[in-house]
Amino acid sequence: MLLALGGPALVLRQRHGRGWIVDDVVTAVTVSGLVCLAAAVGLALTRRAPGPVARETALYVVVGVFTAVGAGVATWRVLDEQALVVAWSGLLGAYAAVALHVGLAVTARRRPPR
Repeated sequence: MLLALGGPALVLRQRHGRGWIVDDVVTAVTVSGLVCLAAAVGLALTRRAPGPVARETALYVVVGVFTAVGAGVATWRVLDEQALVVAWSGLLGAYAAVALHVGLAVTARRRPPR
């Protein structure tokens, strides 16, 4: 869960080579996208079998929206800085993470206890 929130946070304050943790735009966007993707895959793999659907769906929606905002900001930073092609791999990872969060939110349903 911390990875899902920490990934987009890497690029939210990134501007012209100055950021919270990483100063390079390309590194920040690449690491952010890969961390977002790893967090989304981790959430998908650790999905609980039975449980309250409303809270689970809300988790996926909140994390997915935050990841989408981070992906949007990262896209803006890459286009603004005319960053390298390596940064686009991070953007693709962030977009894949958003798609995975949307898929998890849509497919979350009440499952019978085992």
